[in-house]
Amino acid sequence: MMRKSKLVFVSIALLGLILGLIVSFFNHQLIFADETGFRDYDKHKAINTCMEKIYLERYQYEAAEQDSFYLCEQRYRELTQTLSHADFLQAKNQTPIQQADGHFAPNIYYDTLFGRVQTPTSPSDFNLPKP
Repeated sequence: MMRKSKLVFVSIALLGLILGLIVSFFNHQLIFADETGFRDYDKHKAINTCMEKIYLERYQYEAAEQDSFYLCEQRYRELTQTLSHADFLQAKNQTPIQQADGHFAPNIYYDTLFGRVQTPTSPSDFNLPKP
C-alpha cells in the first residue's frame, strides 16, 4: 500500500516538473533577451506606459477614435534603435522629475514615449488632439 502511494507521488512530481519545463520553454522570450538585448517585457511595458499616458490625457471622458497602439509601438522601436539595452533600462528606471517651471527634466525614454521629442524618425501622432 505504501509503495503504490509513493509511486503516485513520484509520478505527479515528474509530471509537474515536465509541465514546468514546457511552460518555461514557451515563455523564454519573456525571460531572455533577443539578439539586441531587448525582452518582450521591455516592449510591453514601454507600449503600455505610452498608451496609458495618451488615454489618460486625452480620453478620460470620451472614447478614443483611434487606437494608439501602433503609435506607441513605433515610439518603442525608435527607442530601441536609438539606445542600447543598458541605456534603455537606465533611462526607464530614472523617475521623471518635474522642475519648478512645470516642465520635466530631460529623459529620453519618457520623452520619446510621450512624444515630447521629435526626430526625423519619430512617428506622427495620427493627428491626436492635444490635451
